[in-house]
Amino acid sequence: MDDDEPLQTSAASLGRRMTRGAAWMVGLHFADRCVGFLSTIVLARLLVPADFGLVALAMAMMAAVAVFSEFGLELALIQNQNAERRHYDTAWTLGLLRGLLTAIIVALAAEPVAAFFENPLLSDVVLVLALAPLLESLNNIGTVAFRKDLTLNKEFIFRIVPRLGGVAVTIALALAWQNYWALVIGTLVGKAMRVVLSYVMHSYRPRLSLSTWREIMTFSKWIVVIGIATFANRKLSTVLIAKFLDAAAIGTFSIASQISNMAAAELIAPIKQVLFPGYAKIAHDTAALRRAFIDAYGILVLVALPVAVGIGLTAEYYVPLLLGPRWEGAVPLIEILVISGGLRSLSSHVRPVYFAMNRTRLGAYASVGRAIVFLPMLYFGLVHYGLLGAAIAHAIAQVAVLFGSLYYMHSLLGVSLADLARASWRALTACLLMVVAILVLKSHPPVHGDGAIVDLILLASTVATGVVVYTSADLLLWWCSRRPASSAEGYVISYGRDWLQRRRMPLASASAGKGV
Repeated sequence: MDDDEPLQTSAASLGRRMTRGAAWMVGLHFADRCVGFLSTIVLARLLVPADFGLVALAMAMMAAVAVFSEFGLELALIQNQNAERRHYDTAWTLGLLRGLLTAIIVALAAEPVAAFFENPLLSDVVLVLALAPLLESLNNIGTVAFRKDLTLNKEFIFRIVPRLGGVAVTIALALAWQNYWALVIGTLVGKAMRVVLSYVMHSYRPRLSLSTWREIMTFSKWIVVIGIATFANRKLSTVLIAKFLDAAAIGTFSIASQISNMAAAELIAPIKQVLFPGYAKIAHDTAALRRAFIDAYGILVLVALPVAVGIGLTAEYYVPLLLGPRWEGAVPLIEILVISGGLRSLSSHVRPVYFAMNRTRLGAYASVGRAIVFLPMLYFGLVHYGLLGAAIAHAIAQVAVLFGSLYYMHSLLGVSLADLARASWRALTACLLMVVAILVLKSHPPVHGDGAIVDLILLASTVATGVVVYTSADLLLWWCSRRPASSAEGYVISYGRDWLQRRRMPLASASAGKGV
């Protein structure tokens, strides 16, 4: 009994650190998305879809080059709980070589790429953006410790400050120039600011070394495969749209993808950054890892799924209101793409398990499998149905990913559908009730007509209805289930209670001091 207490205490401590870290990462991505969303609103009114499409195409081309040298060096350091200075120096040196090589190849490819897409403007944009991978490679590798040690309050600052600086520069330049160069220069400024901040925030000073490259590459070799498949899954749609349609179509699809994936990108992605280092600390204990996986699944469904559904159900109101009438073509795309975004929230925390258990090849198999399903459907959809066909291809491919992920988790950890259903049935039921309530409201809207005021009223009433119905239904079902503490709702409420107590303690101390 006594021997078990340290283990239980350690597990509880790790759980609290992961929960606090997840809160910081969700906060980071929420702040980042707010900044990005507000900047998109401003920039969408200063620039035209073709400007966004041109830069998106250039970034896709850069990603195509970079993907072949993406070794997941930081992931290797997080997975290796005993990493030493020589590992960090080697990872930084490999990253520097990767950034330099990528920059050279991108610069050399600028003219041929512009000729291929028959867009002379693309050449200069690609040439300037070739500096981006070089800047990224100069970042201080010591900042990996922010994630590895779950000191994610520092990660918050490290990520958000350069983001704010880059956006401020982009908007200022857009006001002055009113063309795509504002997006290009703003991107480079943000990356340069992150380099400087990385050395300000961490005392580690990397040195050139390749002493442990074989050890690092043992973990990282499958990351290359994952990177190539991920590029095919996420960026080839941009390339094919450019070939079959035009830059304006690229811009419309790009913005629609960003909005529809907000739940996965801004809620799931930050939580994944916490799950991987947390899973890595308990990867030797299959039972503990299984329990952590099921708990994380419940929390992800509770938080992310209603957001994804809400984004799709309200698109017709906020797109013309926030982005303007030029972007109304994005509405039907968002309504389809949120299916893909919602399903990503149900399967996105599988890859951290693969990495934590050093089974990166399984992550590679999953990414390649999605590409095999996705690419033929993408081609067929674009040829016959245009942008809507591309959106449908994304949604169907994500269904295949979900079933593949569940199969692997059953094989690795013994996780069953019944386990996942017990962890998420309340949230799923509440989400279904929310959908019904919103559809009823939309069939009997409180106001009628056109214009910004009408859209604002309809958006506010729809969002309010969704939040109230979902929250009330989920809490009621949780209460009727005898308020289980080991549930997604229990973890969230417990964390909120602890957070409030921590905030009250300084206030109580200050009040006591004044009384004395």
